[in-house]
Amino acid sequence: MRTPAAPPSTVMSPVGASNAAPFISIPPRELFAGADPSNRIPPVPRA
Repeated sequence: MRTPAAPPSTVMSPVGASNAAPFISIPPRELFAGADPSNRIPPVPRA
């Protein structure tokens, strides 16, 4: 039972962090741009 629970957490750790990084970086920029129209931050193109 402990073996199946270990793999998912290990796989989700790197994948989750990689997917979370771009998603977390985008929302703040959009929120700031919407809150301050004068200080509009252009979206940074992600590879």
